[in-house]
Amino acid sequence: MSAGMRLDISAVLNEAAEAIEREGWGQGEYRNPRTGCLCTLGAIRVATGVDQHEGRIRDYFKAVDALVKHVGDVAVWNDEPDRTQAEVVAKLREAAKGCEVSV
Repeated sequence: MSAGMRLDISAVLNEAAEAIEREGWGQGEYRNPRTGCLCTLGAIRVATGVDQHEGRIRDYFKAVDALVKHVGDVAVWNDEPDRTQAEVVAKLREAAKGCEVSV
């Protein structure tokens, strides 16, 4: 996929859920440097490839906006003390189902 191609936001959110299942989930930072665990926003960064392809920043924000509709402030929601990995993965998948595909 070229750096300029827009990503399917539903696929981005599902890939973010898969990244958390694969790498683990954490709070307080995009990626824990010691464990490699990802927060919700860090997983969306991985899923969009925004770190490797600066042109995909719009896709990152579209995916975040889609999730905001389900949880409000994503960083605050992610970092709530009683939040669990299972809840994060489920909410990412729920948001994926609810968003329109844009290619």
